[in-house]
Amino acid sequence: MKMLLKISWRNIWRNRQRSIIMILAITAGLWGGLFATSIMMGLVTQRFETAVEQELSHVQIHHPEFLKDYNTKYIIDEWHDIKGSLQADDDVIAFSGRTFVSGMIGTASLTTGISILGVDPLMEANTTSHDQNIIDGQYFGEDMRNPILVGKSLADKLKAQIGTRVVLTFQDLENELSSASFRVAGIFQTANSIYDENNIFVLQNDIEKYLGGEDVVNEVAVLLTELDLVDKFSKRYKEKYPELEVRTWLEISPLIGYYHEMGSTMLMVILVIILLALAFGLL
Repeated sequence: MKMLLKISWRNIWRNRQRSIIMILAITAGLWGGLFATSIMMGLVTQRFETAVEQELSHVQIHHPEFLKDYNTKYIIDEWHDIKGSLQADDDVIAFSGRTFVSGMIGTASLTTGISILGVDPLMEANTTSHDQNIIDGQYFGEDMRNPILVGKSLADKLKAQIGTRVVLTFQDLENELSSASFRVAGIFQTANSIYDENNIFVLQNDIEKYLGGEDVVNEVAVLLTELDLVDKFSKRYKEKYPELEVRTWLEISPLIGYYHEMGSTMLMVILVIILLALAFGLL
């Protein structure tokens, strides 16, 4: 064995120029492949984490009828009981009870359909970190009446700036048409421009006044300590609240799970191709 290694080592340096070129080629190829794969894997993972933690959350709870047509009148009556359970659950990092209203937003230049999310500022910030996505203005300015947060994509379409007056039109709990004036307090931007263009945030207390109700919670978004706990947590709360719809992020958006799985697979395929090309060069 010792003799074989000695002969092999001498054979490598029998043609010094050829060996150095091959070593440099293999090193550069491996480094480039690993570098490119690492960057792509990081981008795929970051997009996945952003989608789950800022848009979907790990688990969502709804009234079953709400998911059929997203009508605000289908309220989660067990909200206070769920709130107490989540606060006492060690698997939960944060959660947010939201008021969900489908409506229209209008300025002097444009009127378009929108999803209006009424939130508690502190609970929402802890759950989705939307306060960190503000690129202009403030996260619900304290000195402003009826503040609203608008995505950058939507703000560009509406030609809205900080302080711009917008009018929201929607149906209240009695299915009567209602309109209210709000002012842009902040403009946010996430990694998903489509999400930014289709969702706005208002204070839950403000939207409830126009809806004509209290504790109007249509959606509970839950963020867990670990992604691996999702299935166990979902099963436990489905048994505890059988009258409600408890869904994991994968049930809400199977497409996100598919993209994440396919992204990882494609990166491995690319790495194998690079290694095969290097092996062919060696031969």
